[in-house]
Amino acid sequence: MITVIAEKLTELTQAVQQKARELVISFPATTDSGPLCDVVKNLLEQSKGDCDVFVEVVAEGMLVRVRAHPSLKVQGSAEIESALRNLGCEVRWECFAASKQAAAARSSA
Repeated sequence: MITVIAEKLTELTQAVQQKARELVISFPATTDSGPLCDVVKNLLEQSKGDCDVFVEVVAEGMLVRVRAHPSLKVQGSAEIESALRNLGCEVRWECFAASKQAAAARSSA
């Protein structure tokens, strides 16, 4: 007989999003991203969490990466990713919690 004790269960389809510590959103190359910014902000505000948000835009031929206000943190999910992609944004989840912990354990050994 096997007994499993779990503190939290995560669907495999959502594991990457939920373990990420950073959400990087790349806006499509358009002339006016103002209205899109408002829609994205409203979407992200509906899913409060611990994941930092960064936005990448191309301005004057250069890729610019800006961190959102520290109060705008999200809980990663496949739903948020899908909604952002439907708006034409590219989405990356970075700095996974498990890899940071493993790296810290290796460096202290």
